[in-house]
Amino acid sequence: MATNQIIIEKEQLGSAFICADSPTVRTPSRPKEFRQPGYDEQFDYHCLFYDAFVMDGGSEIRLVGPLLLNLAEYVEAGNATVTDADTDATVPVTNYCLKHMFKVSVLELKLARPLAQAHCNLDFGALGIFTLSAGANQAALFASKRTAFTLFKYEPLSWLVDWAEFNIKYHGVNALLVNHNNCPHASTQEIMRALQHLTGLDTLVVGHWPYLYGPAAGGGGYGWDSDFCQIGLFEQARHKFFSQAEGVLNGDIDELVITEGHASIFELLLHAPEGFIRFGGNWISGNLEHENPSNFQSHKHRDFLYIASDSQDQISTKWIVDPSVCGIENQWRIHGVKALKTPNDLSAQVIMCHFKDINMKWKNTFMGPLVKPVEYAILKEAFRKVGWLKEVRESV
Repeated sequence: MATNQIIIEKEQLGSAFICADSPTVRTPSRPKEFRQPGYDEQFDYHCLFYDAFVMDGGSEIRLVGPLLLNLAEYVEAGNATVTDADTDATVPVTNYCLKHMFKVSVLELKLARPLAQAHCNLDFGALGIFTLSAGANQAALFASKRTAFTLFKYEPLSWLVDWAEFNIKYHGVNALLVNHNNCPHASTQEIMRALQHLTGLDTLVVGHWPYLYGPAAGGGGYGWDSDFCQIGLFEQARHKFFSQAEGVLNGDIDELVITEGHASIFELLLHAPEGFIRFGGNWISGNLEHENPSNFQSHKHRDFLYIASDSQDQISTKWIVDPSVCGIENQWRIHGVKALKTPNDLSAQVIMCHFKDINMKWKNTFMGPLVKPVEYAILKEAFRKVGWLKEVRESV
């Protein structure tokens, strides 16, 4: 059982929202003719900032939110008053700076002296006056830890538990951050209860991230341009939790990372140029002609041992990074880290196994039986290493 177990509910986040009846809201950059059905319900018109927190060292407060777009002028012309949450003393703001990154806007408040946590009063003119708390930095929880983090949205809890168990046993992960993104069937407390029995963890943090994920890609050349939520989470997690971590592995619950020779990816990271490894991989499925696709929620990662060689979908990429050598200008993104590359771009030693049928059908459909099933020997060896082989179904 993890020594440090923390749940962060939405009330503990330093968020700021424009009033629902405000005449001024975020204007989408995507023209109306390219907004698919459901776009307006999924687009975040009102959130200014997801969270506010004190940076590691205490001399800066960082507010992270969706890309402000037309709202930037109000925030840029605003001002902030900061008080020490422990003493109520006013702490002068020596620099007020708004920055825009990929899908994210960040407000930096440099302080005259360091503090542990703070209260902020923000005057954004016509948008209103906002009072919020800047939470304490949590980097000490993850100091020198081998960390993995993920977003939990649709999946059964059993899939999350297996994803965590694999990373603990295979890679030596000893710290987890799991973010609850409006999951309809499990609370933060239920996520914590599902994971807290796992052995090998020192730190387990379950955080609520109750924001609109954002619309999917649209037509007319408008790709994934309105999904601010996950990139904002990366920016918050990087600076609030991970600045002292040994390494941070980014992955989804339907992805398991293996390596040639089955070394921990954190061992490989120690020798990686720029403290960064980006990797691709293979689609994985099963030869499940005897399965009823309606029972897909009962499936486990260990049920799938075949390379989905007949899949035409391109595999996405993921990454691991050492935060201590990653410059603040190198933004963490879903499929890479800005301006960081390995010599050959993708590592040949690291393989991401993306499980085609470990999903809730929000994007991909059940794959079904393979035309030419090819058992993936290295994945079978990985399952043997973590003690899953005895539960893997035999080939048919």
